[in-house]
Amino acid sequence: MKQRLAPQLTIRKIAAARARGQAIVAMAIAFAVMMGFVAITVDAGSIWMNRRVLQNSVDAAALAAAQELPGSASGARSIGCSYATEKNDVTGMYGKTGSCAGLADVVIGNSSISNDMVTVTAYKNIAPVFGGLIGMQPKEISATAQAVVGSASESCPFPVFVTEDILPPGSYPDKVAFNGLVKIDFKGDAIDVGSGANGVEQGMYGDNCNTDLSIGTSVDNKPGEMTGPLLRGFEWRIYCAGGNATKPNNSPACPTGMPGASTCPSANMLSYLVTVNGVSQLPGSINRVTCPRLVIVPVLDGTAADYDRGKSSGHILGFAYFYIGGVCTSVTCNSTPVGRLEKGDSWGYYVKAAFISDLYTGYDGYGTRVVALSN
Repeated sequence: MKQRLAPQLTIRKIAAARARGQAIVAMAIAFAVMMGFVAITVDAGSIWMNRRVLQNSVDAAALAAAQELPGSASGARSIGCSYATEKNDVTGMYGKTGSCAGLADVVIGNSSISNDMVTVTAYKNIAPVFGGLIGMQPKEISATAQAVVGSASESCPFPVFVTEDILPPGSYPDKVAFNGLVKIDFKGDAIDVGSGANGVEQGMYGDNCNTDLSIGTSVDNKPGEMTGPLLRGFEWRIYCAGGNATKPNNSPACPTGMPGASTCPSANMLSYLVTVNGVSQLPGSINRVTCPRLVIVPVLDGTAADYDRGKSSGHILGFAYFYIGGVCTSVTCNSTPVGRLEKGDSWGYYVKAAFISDLYTGYDGYGTRVVALSN
């Protein structure tokens, strides 16, 4: 009996050994496949993280460089290199054109006018973390950011307007001399926003948002003496800013928290100016939400005399920021910073302000500078 069982036991032992060997082989194959997936996952994650960091660097560099455009291509290139390779540098990054000491590429180009676009590109070689074990080779990654400087495409303008001939002339690429004290006679005409003088007055109290009021569109004007409504609108804005004015009767409440929360109580705008990348402008904290003195005024084609003679419509050439310093509320005012004024005349400053937005058009030269990532 034992002699008959011995061969069977031997066969069973051999089969068990074979099974164990096959299991080991299967486990080895499964382990290799699993390690391959781990290597691919880890290395893919490493590539993604490095590309994200590289993208953040070139995005910041492009947005910073565009602040210098279109006025200074060399300044934009310098700022772009600084932001990419010093302030937001990525270990191992490099460029291919020789700019930025070979650490990134900064190229100035043209979109709607000369030198209004900047492209920043950076590269990096990523060595595989585990992928080398399965034959993966180092991979070159890259990131590119393109920024354009333009002007507001759509806006919520003040219901008054100016023409180019009464703007203080600037020099290319700016059509306005910014930050100088000027006298403005807004009282004669306004944009027709409906409801006659009442509509104009309401537009003075709160920005009249109308997506049709964009560059190139035609608008009707409201000719005639609008001294009363415009005067009350100016006084309301100065009062809400915390300035020396009386709140007009039947005017709306100031924006939440104002006048106490206003960022611009002073009539002297020059005290607030800061220099950003060589550009003298208002800081980001002073904007149309926090500062009732700051309004955006449409610039219409033609001359001021055209509208004084009854011109009924015009086309919007662009928008200019105006900082309201004060307004004459008496028959005449003789002690203003700009000399003698008549009732309804105002004074203030055209100012350059830059902000980031997805809506923009070609730079119009009036100071509403929009910087946008365009890729």
